[in-house]
Amino acid sequence: MTLGYGSFNYHREFARFDTGELGHSGMRAYVSYANQRDDAWRGPGHDSIWNTDWKAVKEWGQDNRTSFVGSYRHSVENTWPSTTMADWKTYGRRFTWDRRYVFGPEGENYWRLNRNPYDNMLLSAPSHFTLTQRWHINFTPYLWHGEGNNSAGAFINNTDGNFLGNEALTEALTLPYAREDAEGAENAMTLLAYRNVQYRGGFTAKTDYRINKNHDFYLGWWFDYSNDHDLAVLSPVRYTGAPIDIFGATSNIRLSDGRLLAYQNISTITTVNALFVGDRATFLNGKLTMDAGLKVAMINRNGTNELPGPQYKVVLNDFQPLPAVSARYQFTKQHQLFASVSTSFRSPSTPTLYNAYYDHGVSYHGIRTPKDEYSISEEIGYRYNDRLLIASTTYFHYNFTNRQIQSAVTGTNGGVTVDLNAGGQTSDGVSLEIGTRPIGHFRPYVSGQYLHATIDNNISGLPTAGKTAVRSPRLTGAAGIDWDNGTFFWSYNIRYVSRQYATLMNDEHMPAYYDMNASVGLRLPEYGRVKRPTVQLNFINLTNNHYLSGIQTVSTNAAATRGHIGAAPDYLVAPGIAVIATVKAGF
Repeated sequence: MTLGYGSFNYHREFARFDTGELGHSGMRAYVSYANQRDDAWRGPGHDSIWNTDWKAVKEWGQDNRTSFVGSYRHSVENTWPSTTMADWKTYGRRFTWDRRYVFGPEGENYWRLNRNPYDNMLLSAPSHFTLTQRWHINFTPYLWHGEGNNSAGAFINNTDGNFLGNEALTEALTLPYAREDAEGAENAMTLLAYRNVQYRGGFTAKTDYRINKNHDFYLGWWFDYSNDHDLAVLSPVRYTGAPIDIFGATSNIRLSDGRLLAYQNISTITTVNALFVGDRATFLNGKLTMDAGLKVAMINRNGTNELPGPQYKVVLNDFQPLPAVSARYQFTKQHQLFASVSTSFRSPSTPTLYNAYYDHGVSYHGIRTPKDEYSISEEIGYRYNDRLLIASTTYFHYNFTNRQIQSAVTGTNGGVTVDLNAGGQTSDGVSLEIGTRPIGHFRPYVSGQYLHATIDNNISGLPTAGKTAVRSPRLTGAAGIDWDNGTFFWSYNIRYVSRQYATLMNDEHMPAYYDMNASVGLRLPEYGRVKRPTVQLNFINLTNNHYLSGIQTVSTNAAATRGHIGAAPDYLVAPGIAVIATVKAGF
């Protein structure tokens, strides 16, 4: 059991029960439950999360086992308003949702209308079978279901300015909890829910066979089927500002002919087939190990846009061969050289393919001929490992074509994200990390990275070639130390990230920042049935540093240039200082 309490009325309760082996059956199982609630760290609102996990395992014979694994999570969490650099400089952490509700357009900023409820369920059954001493099979079927939304407030009129896709509506809407204005029209606050309902099922199958002591051969297949429904629907809101259904799944506003009033309504069926084959070979009495493999990925997307407009059917077919090879040479017990060349790709996310309507026309045009991001990665490095020191250094070079950059669609409160094609990108860098095993109970650690990432070509008619890629800090570093004598323990760490550009034209950037965290704890003596009792304090953002922690929305340019209207990027605001105490014990 673990109990936690801390800043912002944070509390968390966790319990796990393990059966141990049931008789001599080779079966064992566990089930756990966790519940957490905390207030928003800035502004009004709170998070509420609970989840349960379970697993059952059956083992038999020589290295045979099958498992049943499950997890269910329910959460209703805070979202934060899109924060531009101007907002940050003017308001800092005070830029947030309103605590009180008022009926009118300004009521869209009420915190209860801007939340993120989501339910997840995952089931899988990983299994391992030993057919012979040399031949093994692994098979994992799985099923996932997710449903929820990012929401926003939308104050609407029953007659003016309403639309469905590109169709301007002439009929008066029936709006629950409406009020009549001076002109006789009805106005109502609604919950604009960017809903996602998704079912996914599939399996991974792999067989490996040891040809001889120097070669291990494997062959596999990953199959995945998903049914994804994305909507932006309007759900009634009471006069108090409380949504009827925070998930936006019931009582949605419809037209007189029964059609759902929606700003997005897309359904996509995606099928993935990935075949892979490879061999691991050892040479020079085991000092040299080489891996070579090939994966062939085939993706089919078949979707429909249910909103009136020029777009109805969406079809995408991907076929990508992905070779990879790696090697490591252990020339002494302490020294190792390693190198690898690998390929990867990323297919554009589903909403990228569809038109979206959040204004009196198309607010986002779906990509008609989407291109996959494709990358070739090369790494070479050195590792050192002895009784005291552990260290490694790596040089890496990545080359991207059709670099996909995820960004939120402006005006959707972060509820809809698409991929922007940022053309080619080249990234070079060096990383280094050094740590030690305990030295008189102390263990220091330090790491750092230098990154040089550039855009290779001009984008949207702008001179972006040679500019620094977005979200690519040139320098990052971390240092930490911990002390543990078996009874008393503490740790301290600090992390630094240099500035990052938020536009392809490099005319706006997120400043460099650091964060600092620490913990201290005590292991108490065991008493009766109480095993391993521990008390611990965690300190988050120890110096209460005010900083931006990430780029939510990127743009080509922030300032108007060459006929391009500037678009301000949005940023994420880092949480303030927090202290959390936990008590845990086994029984």
